[in-house]
Amino acid sequence: MGSPGGIEPQLFARHGTPFFELGKPFAEYLPLSTRRTIPTYPCLILSNWSFAFITPAVQSKLQLRCADSKLNIHHSTIISMSDIWDYFKGLFKKAATSSPSQPLIHEMISRSEEEKQDYTFWKNTLVCKRLLNWLNEQYILFRANSGNKDRSVDFLNTPSSKGFVIYFHETRYSDRDIVHFFDFLKEQVLRLNYRTQISDVRTYERSQWVESVQRHYLKPRPGQNEKGQFLQRFGNIMIELTSRNDQLQHLKFRATTYKDYQYQEADPFEKLLQEVLY
Repeated sequence: MGSPGGIEPQLFARHGTPFFELGKPFAEYLPLSTRRTIPTYPCLILSNWSFAFITPAVQSKLQLRCADSKLNIHHSTIISMSDIWDYFKGLFKKAATSSPSQPLIHEMISRSEEEKQDYTFWKNTLVCKRLLNWLNEQYILFRANSGNKDRSVDFLNTPSSKGFVIYFHETRYSDRDIVHFFDFLKEQVLRLNYRTQISDVRTYERSQWVESVQRHYLKPRPGQNEKGQFLQRFGNIMIELTSRNDQLQHLKFRATTYKDYQYQEADPFEKLLQEVLY
């Protein structure tokens, strides 16, 4: 397979192991069932689960589109041919120093029109209702200190933070159901006089996998009571959906409140769940 702009295939190595190769046949890295959908573009093999298609753009520039192993495009940029190797050297230098405060890739969450339409349909399905009913039942069992709680869910209960985590890798829900449920929780919270502080996705390179964390961070709209205290409603709410090597792992929902005289006492978490799950 030829290389764009006459650039010869080059192999980069890290710790003695080939890391990516320009012009490597992309089909060799995917299951037979998906090979028919593969574009014939030259591409970089970033890892066994991440790929970058390189195509000519304009005025001696290249378009770089990064995709996961399911061919979902998660990053796109235009770079000049003369800068391409510096770009990737910088990218993998960032990967080596990736940390919670310094992700390898950081971008805003964006849903396509097709995804939005599918979400609108999904939230009125039986699957959504079952998820909500199941989570409500699990919380009741947790509050009752019952030993019958499902192992695929845990609850957080500290003085300043309360929430839950669902280990979706132990369930049979599809990726579609999980992502839509993630967005559904955000929509439910927004109904409670909240605003979106940020909705982003951060990608990190760990020692054994690539980790991506989608986040919805929501805050109550500003307001004060008659004493001049800030209203915090149920506190600041973080919803996180984590995947490893493109496999969705768990969803966290956490409400964090302030214990300070400047803030009015937060409403109970039980009320928040009632509002979100019904």
